[in-house]
Amino acid sequence: MVEHPGGGRPQHSFWSVQHQNVLILQRIARVGKSSLGSYNTGKLGMRFEGADLEKVEEEGWIFAANGKAFVGVRFLDGTHGWDEQKIVAHPANFTGPGDTTRILMHAGDLASHRSFAQFREAVRAHPPQVSADRVDYRFGGSARIEMTRYDATRPETFTLPRINGAPIDLRPAATYQSPFLNGAFGADRVTVTVGPITRVLDFTGEGR
Repeated sequence: MVEHPGGGRPQHSFWSVQHQNVLILQRIARVGKSSLGSYNTGKLGMRFEGADLEKVEEEGWIFAANGKAFVGVRFLDGTHGWDEQKIVAHPANFTGPGDTTRILMHAGDLASHRSFAQFREAVRAHPPQVSADRVDYRFGGSARIEMTRYDATRPETFTLPRINGAPIDLRPAATYQSPFLNGAFGADRVTVTVGPITRVLDFTGEGR
């Protein structure tokens, strides 16, 4: 969740990169009146709420499970704190408009891990390598994400994240590719499938 300190709606609050079941995001700093920074953005937090949600904190990770699905969350730039209800976790050392907090989320379920305990053990076994400008996280045996911190004051220095050693492809063959949503890169038609039902969403405007 994005804390809203006032003004208009939060904009340019963060950017992220995802590969398989792992996502890393970074808060974008406010840079004066530049459009390259965030607007009306306070702390980035993670909300853990649910009557049957189990939470466990281990070795800097916040783990949560509902019995079938699991997640591990780690604030990469220091320790985390909680709101009074202990529902929202946030960076304990938030530094204000210039903050560039990075957060890692690693998801799993009973299909990939035998139990919540086994999921936690697997995640803890491979801690992320974190420096001031870089995160390197290896998971799932051979998968790897590398990302560098985006500096809104020097956007020309930004480098693309790397997946399994290669820069991400900004022009992939498919924009959407899943059992439910499929569409070629740059295409105006997207196919949606839910069970036996298939529909094509046409954004060309030709049917109007």
